[in-house]
Amino acid sequence: MTEVPVSTISTLEEAAIMKFAVLLSTDKEISQLMKYALHAEVPNQRWKNLLRRKISEMALPAHFHKRLISITSRVSLFMEQLKSIHDEISPAFGGPCQCLHGILHSFVFHSSDGVFDERKTVERIVADQRIDVAFRFTLANIFCMESSRVSLQQQLLRGTQSDSSENNWPNYSESRSLVMLIYKTFCFRQTFLIRGGNFLVD
Repeated sequence: MTEVPVSTISTLEEAAIMKFAVLLSTDKEISQLMKYALHAEVPNQRWKNLLRRKISEMALPAHFHKRLISITSRVSLFMEQLKSIHDEISPAFGGPCQCLHGILHSFVFHSSDGVFDERKTVERIVADQRIDVAFRFTLANIFCMESSRVSLQQQLLRGTQSDSSENNWPNYSESRSLVMLIYKTFCFRQTFLIRGGNFLVD
């Protein structure tokens, strides 16, 4: 019998942990607590207790638990940050907008060894034509994606919107004012994203 290399097992385990982390981040209780964490400090123990309860229900190997808590914390907070940015943009375009509904977590990117990559995740969102152009433009600014930022800004300045059938936001004649509003949101959120919110995991 051919022995499977230890490195291969480790890589498969990390990939599996990442998939479970994404699944946990969609949990209603976890999502609600992360949304609260964007605006107020959440005690580490409260968060860990919730995750331990959720993980115990999944009957996973014990050595998965600590790593899963760490990755789920990172993925969940980042996803809620993205949704918060989207929700801040949508009122200016006559929201609510449902372009992220049911698909946001499908953009989560991780390397072959299970490492969560925030930038690659955002690149996927920015490139997806189903997502509203104002939101993609804002993310392109926050993550310094210059080529994407320029092309998306041109769309906004022309008063155009994504051709997604899911996007019901109206066109605006004063697109320049909207671009300035988006820049304002970008400046505020950039500081928040770099700081990582008020929630920390040991």
